[in-house]
Amino acid sequence: MSEKKNGDIMIRLAKAEDGATIASLLHDSFLEYKSLYTEKAFVATTLAISKIQQRIDDRTIWVALLDNVISGTISLLPVDRGLYIKSVAVAPAARGKGLGKALMKHAEHEALKMNLRTLELTTTPFLFEAIKLYDSLGFEPCGFEDLYGTELIKMKKNLRSDAVLLNKDNSVLQ
Repeated sequence: MSEKKNGDIMIRLAKAEDGATIASLLHDSFLEYKSLYTEKAFVATTLAISKIQQRIDDRTIWVALLDNVISGTISLLPVDRGLYIKSVAVAPAARGKGLGKALMKHAEHEALKMNLRTLELTTTPFLFEAIKLYDSLGFEPCGFEDLYGTELIKMKKNLRSDAVLLNKDNSVLQ
């Protein structure tokens, strides 16, 4: 199932024509933090359109639509026995409406569908609201990395086979 609806939020795989919108969304979402990144780290975080198109082609990038407008994005990359979460972003105007949580729950659902047992991500120490969300969803810090001179916090969540309850149509029970 490539589309999932949660109230006015719909999550689907990104389409080729979504690339420019996703690039703009990533840039706008992280712009207020630009001065806290090194220049190279900001460029790596906001992604070149070619990288976005590659993720679209690889079917690893998802979008969240709020009232039929792309307002969030997440990339999901299987690694070993886990799912690595990258490029989580919610448009500034759409924050506080549950998109980030819906995207993260979607990642967990996808991991369980693939029989994967962990979710992993990195974030920066200055993305306080994101860290609060990840903590509330059961992620725990497990180390540090460096992205072109910008510190990253590694976070991980171990999954159980019963971590997500499903409806009969295989959608996540809210």
